[in-house]
Amino acid sequence: MSTIRVDIQVLRGLAVLFVVLEHLAIPGFHYGYLGVDIFFVISGFLITSIVSRGLARDKFSFKEFYLRRAKRLLPASFVTILATIIAAKLFLPPMQIESLKQQIIGALTFSTNFVLLSQAGYFDLESATKPLLHMWSLAVEEQFYFFVPALLAFTPARHWRKILVVLAIASFVGCLYLSLSNQSAAFYLLPTRAWELLIGSIASMLVHSASVKNVTSKLAIPAFAVLLASPFFNSGLSHPGLDAVVVCFATAIVLLANHRLINSKVWSPIEKAGDISYSLYLVHWPIIAIANASIGTESMTVKATLLAASLVTAIALYNLVEKPFRVMQYGFKPSLVVFPALTLALFGLSHSFLKVQSAEKIEKLFAPNYGLDRSCGTNIYKDTEKCRTSQDPKIIVWGDSYAMHNIPGLSQAQKIDIRQATRSACAPFLNTAPNTKRSDFEAQARQCVGFNDSTFKFISDTPSIKTVILAGSYGQYMQDTFESISFDTSGVMQIEKSTPERAMKDMQVVVEKLKALGKQVVIISPPPPINTTIVSCIQAEMASPSLTNQSSKCLLDRKLFERSHKNVLNLMKYAETSLGAKVIYLSDALCDAKSCKTIIDGVPIYRDPGHLSNTGSVKLYQKMPNILAGINSNS
Repeated sequence: MSTIRVDIQVLRGLAVLFVVLEHLAIPGFHYGYLGVDIFFVISGFLITSIVSRGLARDKFSFKEFYLRRAKRLLPASFVTILATIIAAKLFLPPMQIESLKQQIIGALTFSTNFVLLSQAGYFDLESATKPLLHMWSLAVEEQFYFFVPALLAFTPARHWRKILVVLAIASFVGCLYLSLSNQSAAFYLLPTRAWELLIGSIASMLVHSASVKNVTSKLAIPAFAVLLASPFFNSGLSHPGLDAVVVCFATAIVLLANHRLINSKVWSPIEKAGDISYSLYLVHWPIIAIANASIGTESMTVKATLLAASLVTAIALYNLVEKPFRVMQYGFKPSLVVFPALTLALFGLSHSFLKVQSAEKIEKLFAPNYGLDRSCGTNIYKDTEKCRTSQDPKIIVWGDSYAMHNIPGLSQAQKIDIRQATRSACAPFLNTAPNTKRSDFEAQARQCVGFNDSTFKFISDTPSIKTVILAGSYGQYMQDTFESISFDTSGVMQIEKSTPERAMKDMQVVVEKLKALGKQVVIISPPPPINTTIVSCIQAEMASPSLTNQSSKCLLDRKLFERSHKNVLNLMKYAETSLGAKVIYLSDALCDAKSCKTIIDGVPIYRDPGHLSNTGSVKLYQKMPNILAGINSNS
């Protein structure tokens, strides 16, 4: 539209392309999610400009403001939700459909961020198959739209800047504080993301300042260069954090400068992307998520096809729905009837059309596997009654969530009397922890090291323990895309790239120290990792079992497993041949020469791409010989 500045459309185009390319996992665009932070600043800038300008002219109307917002946002959103409902019925497995029904409620009530906060974290594996995951950012913006007009309308104009600055600082401090205890909440909630929109709001109050214009004009091109580089470089700190701060201030500088070079025709293709940015943002993720769940998106050909499909669909949605409804003339009263009616209709359709057979059964089959009890995952190991199968077991299972998921099979199928010493994302190494890249990564690392130290001390102080079973995921300790943390004798943190050599050294330290205590050491290798497409296949098979042999369904290629899991397998061989530990390969029970099973006797072995389900763990260990055969645990 003619009143929209070209530079703002260019910023929108960059933002949406960054997000789309990152969601497609296009090489290089690892940090494209920062495009959302650009959107937040633009939204704060524009909305505050509209409201403050209307109030200054004594022409602001709450009814007119929200009618314009509704006409701008709701029609395209409704069409996207409707199309997603239909596609989900055809392509999504049961667990994702049940999750989608909750996401639809969130999308229709501008509360998707709360729904997703209750479901899972943004960066987890399951997120890849949630078609309305991206609606969280729109929910944050829409919640902001309810807050800012009232704030400005009911406070004196002379205090607006001070109020906005104070709120932005408070929001940022709250974001940092909450990140220490609940990273997902800090990511999803308006109070801890409002500072980004408020940076835009504050910028809108400075557009008429000559001194600000002079400074930002000089900084505009460097700031724009920072935005162009933002998908490719990162501080390594958690998000939202330093990277978001840099991107938000760079965006504000570009907005204030309104620089002629950024308004030039050279950016015309990006400007066109900005024109359809809302529609493209709406449609791209449902397309990608459903592909993730049904066909997989590893191939570059598939990625290119999905990108093309997203662009074509967005252009159609923009021209057929978004643009016509935005300029359509209808009043406030009809919208009070039409929009709520459409909301109720979509709500009813989602619950009647997206019915899942045996939903409770499916949910139970794929429930989280905590081992003996959820309380067994602690910061300091405690020998509690809930975390052992008798008063004084001679065997202890030590490790992370990949140790937890073996517990049902060990205790129920093989009748092994055990203690459980586990902590998620903390493999059984001494003075080594993974870098979680969260804002509290150092605290997390210290807790992991502290947990393992307390476990080792308990083992050392408990002569009745004869055998130690180690289990972990290990992958993040071996790939140079990850980092490992340790602490020197003074307690100073040391961060190094993860490597196979370091992991072997860490394995050697723990095995040799356990053997020096006179303990038998058994190591359980992680199961073959599967992808989300196979997980979806398993869930679909559980919901509607086929007449053919289920064990021949949802298979993993054996060579693919050995190739992708090579470092971990080498670590296991090293522990077996060089360290003299007994290693249990779960792949021996799951794989033949060509493929690996994920379903045995109608039981799903996996609950997600890496972890065994509760029933799957039991079934798998029923098929295996006793893992302690040849080990004298009573000596």
